[in-house]
Amino acid sequence: MIYPRPYQLEAVQKTFEYFESGGTGNPIVAMPTGTGKSLYPPMFMQRALQQYPDQRMVLLTHVKELIEQNYKALRNVWPTVPASIYSAGLGVKEGHAPIVLGGIATVNGNVKAIGKRDILFIDEAHLLSPNEDSMYQKVIDDLKNYNPYLKVIGLTATPFRMGQGRLTDKVFRDGVEVDSIFNATAFDITGREAFNQLIDDCYLSPLIPKQTESFIDVSDVRQLANDFNERQLIDTIARQGITGRALNEAAQLCVDRKCWIVFAAGIKNTEQIMNILNKMGIPTTCVHSKISDEEREQRLSAFKTGRFRAIVSNNILTTGFDHPLVDAIIDLRPTTSIPLHIQKYGRGTRPYFAPWYTFEHLQHLHYRKAAIEEGGKKNCIVLDFAGNTARLGPINDPAIPSRKKGDGSGDVPIKICPECGNYCHTTARLCECGHEFIFKTKIKPSASTEVIIARTEPNVKIVPVTNCYAYIHNKVGKPPSLRVQYFHGINTINVYLSFQGSGLAKHKAHEWWRQHQGDEIPQTTEEAYVRFNTCRKCTQLRVDFSDKWP
Repeated sequence: MIYPRPYQLEAVQKTFEYFESGGTGNPIVAMPTGTGKSLYPPMFMQRALQQYPDQRMVLLTHVKELIEQNYKALRNVWPTVPASIYSAGLGVKEGHAPIVLGGIATVNGNVKAIGKRDILFIDEAHLLSPNEDSMYQKVIDDLKNYNPYLKVIGLTATPFRMGQGRLTDKVFRDGVEVDSIFNATAFDITGREAFNQLIDDCYLSPLIPKQTESFIDVSDVRQLANDFNERQLIDTIARQGITGRALNEAAQLCVDRKCWIVFAAGIKNTEQIMNILNKMGIPTTCVHSKISDEEREQRLSAFKTGRFRAIVSNNILTTGFDHPLVDAIIDLRPTTSIPLHIQKYGRGTRPYFAPWYTFEHLQHLHYRKAAIEEGGKKNCIVLDFAGNTARLGPINDPAIPSRKKGDGSGDVPIKICPECGNYCHTTARLCECGHEFIFKTKIKPSASTEVIIARTEPNVKIVPVTNCYAYIHNKVGKPPSLRVQYFHGINTINVYLSFQGSGLAKHKAHEWWRQHQGDEIPQTTEEAYVRFNTCRKCTQLRVDFSDKWP
């Protein structure tokens, strides 16, 4: 028997609350890789059909492995589920059950085979293109011909897309700003605090980054819309001759690691890495797009059963591959894609519990800790020879891609701990290992004078909130904003939300609303003021008292 985890139950509950409170949009449910996201649809479907027996639902994804994974999860949660599969890749096309799990490429152009549907679940929703002529958009349009009230729920570990920003942000089509497919967030635990809590609760395995001496220099590689130019990248890596040096270093740093995933750049590089590791005495296989499906399955199975210590992949293992024993990630594939960066490293975040602990045992934290200890995988080491962490940020606090114009080449501000080699933000005072950074006063020359720029030391405290009120704030020459006033004792903290502003100010207002209400975002300050009493009230605030205005 499977016992749902608390956050899985909360995800289902929050989605129901979104619709039952009058939500009319298409919401996102975001959960990190390794947290059991595949159990959310069956839990939601089972509850939906119990309450509304006439509902007809479909879950679509882009690869057959995910269809199989989702179907297995559905059967595990609900053995008598009235479900069928519609996938050419799996050789099954049965579209008449109340619940259908299908491949987007198979369903596209064949919507009549599955008929009227009330809810469409889209797995790996970050892969959706906002373009009108995308396969998903065509399927959605065809489904709406059968049912104009169709609702779409997106599932993802990365609720944003390169060139678009967050999946719930508006998009531009032909120079006009229009709604994205998704326009609300029902549940999101991919942020820094929630992610770290999942690690503390032993639902995720920590990633341990180590500083490497070798690194791939991509300064001369041209960037395209969403990533590096692949041909230039492959040529650059070959020219620098870094692969052998990096693998020698990895062999030393991963000497006690039993299960490696290596990410390569291109098919030729994938096979080169496999050959080098085998010559070094490390049993290794590889998978890439020129290997047949049957051969791929055999190699993956051999890796999972321990015949191979390492497996090398170009793009195959970034989505839909789950193997909890992975305890080393060797990254030799530079990217500018934040979703790809997160998906790659997410292969190592799944914890491995000793198999003699039951689902009932694993409901309790002390058993989870014991199961991890006895399972042998305490964490997953990450060797980032590609510089992706410095370029894109930590996977639980990345630099969210913007839809604004720009070359996207700016680095995330980080520094490396001299004690443990961990990546830390430039403002961090302490590393996780306990090392304390010393902040130095910077002196910047300007013309014939010198200006001393001193960094204000952070003074952050958590304070209790006793009351919270909202007012419309008017300022000459500016659109009205919503002033949210928090009371802690006799003191107040003000937050200004610019729903009618632009850029970062407007984005912050929208994020505040998503966190506190989750329903359709107000278009005006007056609307936000009227609907303020429906917002959730916080009980604590983290406040930076360093500045004049906390």
